[in-house]
Amino acid sequence: MDWYQHSGYPAQSANGDSASARSEFDAIALNGTKMPALTGSALRIVRVNAAGTALESVTTATATLETYADAQAGTHHKLTGVAGTNTITALATPTLTAYVTDQTFQAESAGANTGAATINIDGLGARSLLRPDGSALQASDIPAAGYPLNIQITAAAAILLNPYNGVSAPITAAASKGTPVGADVLGGVDSATGLLAKFSFTNIVAYLSGLCSAGWNAATATLATNATNATGSAVVTGLVQSGTNPKARAYVGGTGQNLTSGVSVQVNFSSNLYAIGITTTGGTFTPSVAGYYSVSWNFSVDSNAAITAFGVTPYFSGASEAYGSQSFTGNFAYASGSIERYFNGTTDNFSVNVSATGTGTLSITNGLTCGMFMHLIP
Repeated sequence: MDWYQHSGYPAQSANGDSASARSEFDAIALNGTKMPALTGSALRIVRVNAAGTALESVTTATATLETYADAQAGTHHKLTGVAGTNTITALATPTLTAYVTDQTFQAESAGANTGAATINIDGLGARSLLRPDGSALQASDIPAAGYPLNIQITAAAAILLNPYNGVSAPITAAASKGTPVGADVLGGVDSATGLLAKFSFTNIVAYLSGLCSAGWNAATATLATNATNATGSAVVTGLVQSGTNPKARAYVGGTGQNLTSGVSVQVNFSSNLYAIGITTTGGTFTPSVAGYYSVSWNFSVDSNAAITAFGVTPYFSGASEAYGSQSFTGNFAYASGSIERYFNGTTDNFSVNVSATGTGTLSITNGLTCGMFMHLIP
């Protein structure tokens, strides 16, 4: 045993001797040397030393424990010293020794990215910083310095949960394989080779202009009300509808959303940054075009006293979903998550409910850092 145990001396009803008694007292005294002195140990904590031979008293800083102030400020989830725009470096507190799947961090960007990006935390190695759908970042997904970054570590990369441009790839010009025209453009087939053709948006606009020259506005890519070519109208309308990728991004506006302790309510993501083909009434996202959609959300809850319980439930068309992550400590709670689902374009919808139990004033934080994003997967 590591600690004192009596030797059995003296035996019951037996005489003893002074030498044996001193030996027993010496063993007791030796046990005392394994305890830290009280003097100088005020407000310190006790732990087993590195050798595993005794107890020692240390400060909370030495023990790397999270203090109340750390928890309140979210220190251990915030990255500091952020530098770089495409090759990003940052520091964690305390210093990371390894990346761990599902770790989440918040940071403020050093500037706008111009393309694919990586992040390297505490020199552990650069990880590709990807969109929620797993694709590389596009230019201005991080729009400017000071943009709030919500990052989740995965097995082999890092995910930016809140890219400013969402996750729909813009249409970019690409050289055609051959010179597809007419039905070949709309069908994407190279008539010369029979292969799928790569074509540019410029080619499509030119073709549509020919079909519907009186009604197609090439500058704004819209169909005028006086379009005369019926076939052209149908083609243009169909293509514009499918090309206008439905997407919406909304956040909790005003001064935030107050909560009643222990009562589950829907998060009111209804202050729109944009909403194209998707309604966001009361925080319920309902797309008007059928297809597979990606949905992601993140928000925080604050109390001016304490939070004792916290729960988040996403709902797909009224049915609860078990997706996302959530945590709370002290007077701060945070939730984030993402799903991919097929929406029928009429009645299917998505919303998020939250329940927080605590004292003081409970409220969902307002602003761009607390929002929900939905887009049609191309």
